[in-house]
Amino acid sequence: MTAPRRLAALVLHSSLAALAVVAPAAERELPIHRPGACAVAPRPGDTVSLAHAERHLGITYDVAVNRSHRVGHQTLRIGGFRLMLATSVPVRPDEARVAFAACGLDEGIQLRPLLVDSTGEELSYSPHEADLLLTGGRGAWRDWRTCVFAASEAGGAQQDIYESSGGDDNAWPDGSLTLIGFEARLIDPEGDKSTALRKQGTITLGRVVLAPSMLAEHDPVCYADACFSEAGRYRVAIEARASFQGLPIAEDVREIAYDPADPLSRGQRLVLNDQGQRLSWIRMRAVRDGAIATEWERRWERDVAPAATAPATIDPDRAPAIGRMRFNPLANVGGSYADGQALRVTVRVFAGPAPRTATLRWSLAPMAFSKALAEGEERVDFAGKPFRDVVVAVPAGQSGAAFTLQAVLAEDGAQVDRGEYRFGVSPATIPALTSRVGLTRGRAYVKNQPYQRTTYLPPEGQRFPDIDAAVAHFAAMLDQTAAVTPYVTYMIDLAEFEVLPGVYDLDLLDRIHDAAADRGCALTIRFGHSQQNSPYRWHPYTRPRTWDGAAAKGHHYYGAFAVADEEFVAGWLRALRVVHDRYARHPAFQGYYLMQPSGEWNVPDQPWNGTITGYARVDATAFRRWLRETVKLDLAGLNARWGCNFASWDDVLPPAPDFTGGTRPDLRRSWLDFCRFKRSLEEGWFPRVCAEIRGYDRDHVVIVYGGLGDDAGRDVLLEHADYLHNGGNHFLQGEGGLTAAWERGLGWITEPHHPHRWAAYGDPAERGWVLDWSVFVMTAQAGGGGANLHVYYHPSPSLGLVAHQGGHNALDRMQQYRPILGELHGMRLVDVPKQVAVLQDDDTLFCKHRTVFASRREDLRRWFELLKADSVPFESFDAARADRYKLLVLNPLDEVMGGASLETVERLVKAGATVLVSGRAGRFCPDLGTDEYPLLRRLGIAVPTGEYRTQDSAAPATVAGASALFPAGASLPFYSQADNARDLQDPAIGARFFAWPYRWIPRSDYFGRFAQARPGGEVLASFADGGAALSVHAVGKGRAVVCWGTPRINAPELAGFMSRLATWCGVVDPSVGRAIPHMLEGRNQQLNRGYVLLYQERAGSYTVKIPSAGDGEWFIDDMVGQQRFGIHSGAELRERGLNVTFVDGCPPLKVLRLMPSGEIGGDWAKTFRAPSP
Repeated sequence: MTAPRRLAALVLHSSLAALAVVAPAAERELPIHRPGACAVAPRPGDTVSLAHAERHLGITYDVAVNRSHRVGHQTLRIGGFRLMLATSVPVRPDEARVAFAACGLDEGIQLRPLLVDSTGEELSYSPHEADLLLTGGRGAWRDWRTCVFAASEAGGAQQDIYESSGGDDNAWPDGSLTLIGFEARLIDPEGDKSTALRKQGTITLGRVVLAPSMLAEHDPVCYADACFSEAGRYRVAIEARASFQGLPIAEDVREIAYDPADPLSRGQRLVLNDQGQRLSWIRMRAVRDGAIATEWERRWERDVAPAATAPATIDPDRAPAIGRMRFNPLANVGGSYADGQALRVTVRVFAGPAPRTATLRWSLAPMAFSKALAEGEERVDFAGKPFRDVVVAVPAGQSGAAFTLQAVLAEDGAQVDRGEYRFGVSPATIPALTSRVGLTRGRAYVKNQPYQRTTYLPPEGQRFPDIDAAVAHFAAMLDQTAAVTPYVTYMIDLAEFEVLPGVYDLDLLDRIHDAAADRGCALTIRFGHSQQNSPYRWHPYTRPRTWDGAAAKGHHYYGAFAVADEEFVAGWLRALRVVHDRYARHPAFQGYYLMQPSGEWNVPDQPWNGTITGYARVDATAFRRWLRETVKLDLAGLNARWGCNFASWDDVLPPAPDFTGGTRPDLRRSWLDFCRFKRSLEEGWFPRVCAEIRGYDRDHVVIVYGGLGDDAGRDVLLEHADYLHNGGNHFLQGEGGLTAAWERGLGWITEPHHPHRWAAYGDPAERGWVLDWSVFVMTAQAGGGGANLHVYYHPSPSLGLVAHQGGHNALDRMQQYRPILGELHGMRLVDVPKQVAVLQDDDTLFCKHRTVFASRREDLRRWFELLKADSVPFESFDAARADRYKLLVLNPLDEVMGGASLETVERLVKAGATVLVSGRAGRFCPDLGTDEYPLLRRLGIAVPTGEYRTQDSAAPATVAGASALFPAGASLPFYSQADNARDLQDPAIGARFFAWPYRWIPRSDYFGRFAQARPGGEVLASFADGGAALSVHAVGKGRAVVCWGTPRINAPELAGFMSRLATWCGVVDPSVGRAIPHMLEGRNQQLNRGYVLLYQERAGSYTVKIPSAGDGEWFIDDMVGQQRFGIHSGAELRERGLNVTFVDGCPPLKVLRLMPSGEIGGDWAKTFRAPSP
């Protein structure tokens, strides 16, 4: 059964359209399995052979895996061969992707469709696994499909969409396409770390089709080799339910012969009937020779409207298709019992084909543990009846709210059925736990000092036998880490908390709180979810949908769920309220650590693999509500805004991305509205849940995993949250962005990106100084509000805390920094008003990259790192401080800028500021239509008329005459797409990929230069063709410095350019051009102490001036390295500076403390150094 799908309002190759309900377009099957249809092209020394059979093609190979190949940040060692079509297949206009079935593939063996475009450019498309109900192990049969051929990121090749080479080499499928075959790619996961090897195996290629762009919802399906492993004839019984543990709505029994040696037998498709339900639970059991061979249960979800009425269920008096037992067939069917209701489970046992007495053996255990608390056995005599009911009760006096019943039915000593049933109590109210008394260390208490935390990690994959073992393991962690910090986060998977509707498994969490209180510790509770480890059993959810109808998979560990699904989100909000109601009066309860409910991101866009989400039915409903309530549009206003003629709000659907423009941005107003709606989904969760918590809890800590977000939610977080929490803080960005937040009581918690280890990776030089670098970064961002650390902890009862010290764990260094952070906690950074601002506009992310993926925004702003390299302090543009800016630096990759940004630039420059801009910045403005270069036009600068050349490798410009910015004759290197393509394959760049300024930027058209630009103004540098490379233009009272191309960010010739530019603009800041760029100054007014943080990885001696040093005499020491510098006068420190030496092998961070010399309390201070006369 297939369901037609509501298409997005804007589909590929179409203009704006109203709602359409269409049947799936036809697929064209390619007869690739026929003899002569294709041939292999192996590399020298490799052997590949073909075996043609009915409806499949066997490909046996023995190939060397010895070629180096770079993809993004990975250096792979690959081998492979080509399977070329004897007759190439032109792609028709309605055909948008290749889909195929195959076995013998896995994460290290790919079969990549090969196409060529009209210029001869070859495109190798990445295969993506399609949805199946169940998949087998490595090499099992699977369905694969490419992204649509036109999909890209920013109109260029991206690692998991396609790779390109040859032809016009523009990394884009131009004109008509032709399918020429497949590339088989074998990948050594060790990359360049391993020696060359050979791989042998067989790929079996089944059905191959050219398919349309839109994907239809379909019935649950799986291949036979996902269900069986051994040869034989199986009786397969299948049940479908419309709710967890509900009565079946459909049952089926079929016979299947299976032979694992036969690819066709392995590739039998089992299509299962779930009656088209939005959510269904599918159970299968296969019996061979009278014994259970395999069984499983899976959920299936479709993005369709829920049924208006509940589906009819199977007669519970009828024998089931699977086995001979039904649990609670008449009452409490799903397993939820009301308060006070007897916990008794009815097991309905059905008679077999031959009348005989059966034995029911059962065991009852707490749902969270494996050890049985009761067991029993009952003889079942049917006495000629079709079934008998056996009642199993929870023993009187047994504590607990959630249980698992395991039942085994046997006849003549042989097992004939087995089953599991989960049940528990759904209370009307949650009583408060008051088993301990004592001080509650809530939000006001913890902010008086650095907030250092650990998170308890239970043994992965291990299930404790009973509650005592689980509590003992947690207590061992507390006993070890209490010396580091008494503050601990306890993680709970939501699927293991509300285990059935309204049933909360609180027994363990009660004991955990008591154990923490007994040890003087306090807990923050973190709900999360791992679909890989603890899949949702009963919780309703919607999987995010991409524009073409595919379900977005998200992160393999977390999964992905639509945050616009209010029924799904309600489960997260309920759980938080239950925690409050249960533990708010317990002294160990400190608060809540809030995560996204929907996976790694609330909006799981992954532009590098073509995943652009927001197209589930719940998203469409939320989008319409956002347009009405947030944008304040009525239907007439929307029609005018979008240029449409919708008759009803029900006709309004999310627009699909328009990939057909390639590198040209999608400037539709509807698309921008949709992207801003998605951004609201991404950033709206935390303000919403914080406000909800504060509606019932004003006292406990609220930690938010993420940043401040957009303006709409910022004030809510500042009012209600206590700490923001990152997941690794290794990139120096957002300096000063959280200092004002700390003044309002919102702190900043940092953990290592490898969350268990403080010396794994992430420091700039990759030498294990992760904690030192993190301290510098978090202080630069939040001042004293950043003096908070967190790390995960694996208890080692036999080894203890010492086992986590030294090496890559380095927990001892976290303890070393504890008193240092105690001082920094009371420090305020010296705030020199910034006279340099940077401006980045998200419209480029939305319109050119067609996504809201926030991390890509950081990849696109690496140009601003030139300011950091030259020690030029700057901040993101703030309209409230616009009158102080003397230099405004635009992002040269901001090809699309909104009208407000253009007005800001024009206003500042005409008022006297200088703007540094690329000729391509502001090339489009969605608010002004499709006319090009509105920014240059506003500034009165002649727009370029020559070609923008992206394939000129290493095109330098030459400075004509001496200026304040460059000496005469200086060479200015510019960067092109050709340079970028070459760099992507450079092993040296690969080794330092995360520090490379062009990391993750797709092969678009960002990098290049204008040919023969004649902009007027004063030309400072020119290309070899005589065109301007760098020019200066008077604009009102200010001026514009324009780059007519993209300078190479990491070129040594650009060193000092930003500091010279700042000086030329009249920027007055004592830190410009300082000896150590990574330098912070701060003061603790209460203690009358000054602080200087210096981070320098290059060993040597440096003279550091300290502009903030006050008058008087100061004793200086380094709190990290414990070096004492003696007494210096403020005038010496400001004018002559302090000599500091960084030694290779010693920490690259120095935290200099300046104490009034009179407070040292001893004459020994002068023995280190006394002030010069």
